[in-house]
Amino acid sequence: MGVYPAPLCAAYGQYYQAYFATQGRRAYPRCIYVGGEFPLLQYVLLVTLVN
Repeated sequence: MGVYPAPLCAAYGQYYQAYFATQGRRAYPRCIYVGGEFPLLQYVLLVTLVN
């Protein structure tokens, strides 16, 4: 979904969790560290959906 700084990644994860909850689905967001010179800028957001 994109590469974000850690706090923004966590915020997006909570947003997606709340959004999918309104549709009766459970979302499990995870921020995956992908490395780089700037650790705070190198997280990828993955959202797993469960019906």
